[in-house]
Amino acid sequence: MTIYFDLLVFENFIFNLFVFYISFKMLNFKLNIYKLVFSSMISSLLCTLIFLNLNSTLYLIFVILLSFFANVYLCIPKFTVRYFFQIFITLIVISFLLFGVISFFNYNFENVNYLYILLIFVIIFVISDISKKYIKKNTFFDNYIFSVILNHENKIYKFKGFLDTGNELREPITGLPVVIVETRCMPGIFYHEKYFYKIPYKVITGNTSYFEGVKVKNVCFKNDSHEFYTDVILCTTQVCLDSENRFEAILSRCIV
Repeated sequence: MTIYFDLLVFENFIFNLFVFYISFKMLNFKLNIYKLVFSSMISSLLCTLIFLNLNSTLYLIFVILLSFFANVYLCIPKFTVRYFFQIFITLIVISFLLFGVISFFNYNFENVNYLYILLIFVIIFVISDISKKYIKKNTFFDNYIFSVILNHENKIYKFKGFLDTGNELREPITGLPVVIVETRCMPGIFYHEKYFYKIPYKVITGNTSYFEGVKVKNVCFKNDSHEFYTDVILCTTQVCLDSENRFEAILSRCIV
């Protein structure tokens, strides 16, 4: 029998990475991908110790257990007995299921290499997991994005606003909610104003500063599920509010 060292290391690395990745996801444990890759590499290298004695079953079991313990110890954030047994049982179940699928394909399709099957599983799982996170994140985020339409000095302005649920900024006298928009969306809005509203606010350091704004009536806010109108105090800022350009304004939750 011929054993190729590079294939042995690579196949073990892929298998360990995939099985541990699925296990952590199923158990909803915190996953550090860098630790997982490093531990899988170390574990796959430890598997090469079987070359020292290929005729002993006990030695083979010892190497497999050593590889497994090394992988678990290096990738988990905190080693506890309960934590260890949860991962151990999950790994056993996933390994048997994966082995069953690979055996099925090898039995029914003689020309199919099980390594390709494993790689396909890895690619499909990782892509689906990343896609799920991306869709979930953007769906959640989109619920708080509103199209803002307002009429000021006979001009119609349109921009996107993000409803900041932790923002309760109001103008202290009128009690109107404050909308902060990037200056580029409303150039020259304050150039001919005679009266300003001065809105004090505190930053996280405790320092107090002020926004200067103007009152705008009957501003429209709408997204896929809501549409409403309200008066606001509009302030502008030179700061780019979102580096990904998903919105140009910060909305106080008091507008709702």
